Amino acid sequence: MERELESLSKLVMAVYDKLKDLEAYSEYSTVEKLESKDKEILVLDYLRQGYTSPSELVSHLKMGNKKLYEILKRLEAKEKVRKLRKGKKVHDVLLEE
Repeated sequence: MERELESLSKLVMAVYDKLKDLEAYSEYSTVEKLESKDKEILVLDYLRQGYTSPSELVSHLKMGNKKLYEILKRLEAKEKVRKLRKGKKVHDVLLEE
């Protein structure tokens, strides 16, 4: 009985891991399919939530660095975001709306 429970536990963990992989892929696919304007809105929303470093934004948005930097540059050009440097670290800060 104990071996069966251990085997079942391993199976459940394997299924859980696969579901996590699919969830991450699904989120990534969804973000990639958004229009540019919608991606900008999504980035602004995460900035409002307090995620200001590019690494935080990349991990939450599930998008590549290059795409994120393109979006942040557009938002800077529209004067919605400004970069702040604290030593070697860079943070993107939402400007007053």
